[in-house]
Amino acid sequence: MYRLPLMSVLLLLLMFLFSIISYAQDDYIKQGYVKQSRLPRSLQKFQIGISSVGAAGYYKSYFDSKVLDRPVSVYYEGPTVSKGGLGLTLGTYSRLAKLGKRAAVTWDFDFMYNMIYWKGIGTGYYIEREWNNGGTTRQIALATGLDLKIGSDARLEKNHRYCLSFGAGIMPMYNRTKLQDSSKKPPVYRHLGFMPYMKFEVGLFTGFCWKIRVNYAVGDYKLVENGDAWNKNNPFGVSSFNLRGNNTLTVSLVLMPFSYDWPDNGWWNNSRNSYKMYKGWKARHKNYY
Repeated sequence: MYRLPLMSVLLLLLMFLFSIISYAQDDYIKQGYVKQSRLPRSLQKFQIGISSVGAAGYYKSYFDSKVLDRPVSVYYEGPTVSKGGLGLTLGTYSRLAKLGKRAAVTWDFDFMYNMIYWKGIGTGYYIEREWNNGGTTRQIALATGLDLKIGSDARLEKNHRYCLSFGAGIMPMYNRTKLQDSSKKPPVYRHLGFMPYMKFEVGLFTGFCWKIRVNYAVGDYKLVENGDAWNKNNPFGVSSFNLRGNNTLTVSLVLMPFSYDWPDNGWWNNSRNSYKMYKGWKARHKNYY
């Protein structure tokens, strides 16, 4: 019972460890920026969000049934989709390289905790009665990969109103699936896996940076293997059940809560962008310094 929180803590520690390590040198002072922020850069890049989750999979099973009042075990397989899900995401990133004045290449780390609900697996197999059993998968994942960011979150600057990013990478995960059953303690199936993913984000700065994120992961991973969790005495008894996932779609509303502390860098306070204007202003305000 302690595996789940322990893994969550380890993933969070790993994520924040990488967030502190910066691969690009801070150049606010070098290039003439006026440093306006008070919080460390690691906090300024912190992201938190809520997610809507959907998943699809494929199952293979032996169902206990009756033919002419004789018990038989019938093999059946087919695709299935989840009936919705909710999630929480925490993330950060480290800038690897700057591209011009508005873009950057970053290494992103997004911790995700998702609850995925399955229902009606095998619907349509029994003509007279629909098989309506289901289950729940708790998924812990760490999506990590490269992003191309454009706009405010690329440079951590308020004077860029919009932001846009594209990314891809791999997503290690831990899945904990429990099937519905009439018994008091149905078994829990725990499996590790990983999938490649693609990510798209679009955002707006309105005092804080808000973003809509779409994460699509595709691959083959175990959820249930050789399970017989359902009560064999019910009309839809299952003697063996295997469920595998093959894709997950996550749509998140993400907030960067410490983005209010980003510096406001533009021609009005950046000598690099308007050196002549700054030089003239300084000549007229000799007693300013």
